[in-house]
Amino acid sequence: VAGLVVAAGFGATAPTEPAQGPLPARSRTDARPELSASPTDSMRARNITEMPSLAGVDIPPGPEADAQGNLRLTRALRTYFDFFLSASHDVGDAAALDRLVRDDIRKHVSQPAEDQAWQLWQRYRAYLSEMQPKATDGPMTSVIGAPDTSQVQRLRALIADRNAARARHLPDVAAIWFDDEQTYDDAMLARLEIATQPGLDDAERQRRLS
Repeated sequence: VAGLVVAAGFGATAPTEPAQGPLPARSRTDARPELSASPTDSMRARNITEMPSLAGVDIPPGPEADAQGNLRLTRALRTYFDFFLSASHDVGDAAALDRLVRDDIRKHVSQPAEDQAWQLWQRYRAYLSEMQPKATDGPMTSVIGAPDTSQVQRLRALIADRNAARARHLPDVAAIWFDDEQTYDDAMLARLEIATQPGLDDAERQRRLS
């Protein structure tokens, strides 16, 4: 949704500091340079990085279990899932992608974390499937120049739908995975609303934006 806001081309309403995006994923050898990769990790790297869309991309760390064997819920899990989603065209159909992810999860954790990571992957896919059509048909995708008030209102409704979908599909990781993006989107939406509010002279509009 932040991308839809940027696409609106609202110019002067852009923040003075760029939003910080997700940190780049680190390979296993980056994370632990003193250790050599295990044969299993080496085979995993060969299998995955043979896909054209992942050429030159570091493989994110996989899921981890806590002391009780349960899945650790971290921001890195979303990076890990997004890594596989980026290769979906190379893998083939959705069933093939699911098999690839399930097999890779097994290389990192055992039960119960294995099933927990698998179920989280499925819930993440369900969330994305629900939101993708709404984002494609969103109010900002065809806007040229500054949006008007009605378009900003539709964007607010889209963001509300997205947040509800996150709470419904991903209640356990919504804050961990999306809080930074939510803060950014809320700020951008507030600025768009000021930029499109009628009856403000330039000085007052700039004061509110500041």
